[in-house]
Amino acid sequence: MRLKTKRAARRRLAFYRAAYHFKPPFRVIVDGTALQTSLNLNVALGDELPSLLGGRAHMLVPKAVVRELEALGKQYEGAAKIARRLKQLPSVGGSAAEAVLSLVGEGNESKYCVLTEDRALQREVARMPGVPLIRFAREKLIVASPAERTVASPVTVTVASPVTVEVAATEATHPPASRPDPLTRRRRGPKQPNPLSVKRKKPKPAMASGRASAEPGVPKEADGGKRRRRHGPRRQ
Repeated sequence: MRLKTKRAARRRLAFYRAAYHFKPPFRVIVDGTALQTSLNLNVALGDELPSLLGGRAHMLVPKAVVRELEALGKQYEGAAKIARRLKQLPSVGGSAAEAVLSLVGEGNESKYCVLTEDRALQREVARMPGVPLIRFAREKLIVASPAERTVASPVTVTVASPVTVEVAATEATHPPASRPDPLTRRRRGPKQPNPLSVKRKKPKPAMASGRASAEPGVPKEADGGKRRRRHGPRRQ
């Protein structure tokens, strides 16, 4: 078995261990489709299941599954022979699928895992919270990911992260009506310039209007207000 497959199975089983208290030895219900597939793929379930689950595993079979395999005739004689050697569970219901569902129903108090290749039965088991589903994929056993209903069940509170618990406690103490709407934020106006980085304005030079008013009648030149000195007639 590939290391990647084992790690994925351990991660998914860790969820069931924490949320539903699964622990070795694991009790795995197998049906006729799983037994026949293991024979076709030459997979030894007695060796592969403990390796996949990371602990001892006991295979169990409902009596209805044994009767169904025996009724199918010589083609399923090998699967029926294996089923008769396993520990048999009492059956409730007519078909083998109904017998499996009756054993894992009502919260799966006996902590059963289910190994099946029946697609319809796989869909029914996947909708049940707290029931690990094992199936074949590319000639290897895998643990199916927990169903959405299982993840969303209230039992997941026991394995919630501290952040999730803190958020739930905050929502309980502060109802949504009393908390401010995060979308209604205060709009900020344009930013003002930093007064330390603004360059100060230089004062304008004073005009020479006061001197011009003090000496009336004296012509004033355009280049700074200087008087032109007049010279008299040059003597001979």
